[in-house]
Amino acid sequence: MTGDLSSAAARHLSPYGEIAVGWPCEGDRFELSLTTPYGVSADVWLPGSSTSMEVGHGNHTFDSVLKLV
Repeated sequence: MTGDLSSAAARHLSPYGEIAVGWPCEGDRFELSLTTPYGVSADVWLPGSSTSMEVGHGNHTFDSVLKLV
């Protein structure tokens, strides 16, 4: 990771309800929080992963360890 960006968050009001995502990065730890409404699925890509995960509606939290350069 480069620069001073240490967190981000966004929300979108879809026709199905609110979709929200956010992440903080502290040291080499990355945590992604995702909320999707009923009827919505999401493909989640974590830093350093070569594959995505599909998740359905609900609240989801994912942890990842970053490779610092």
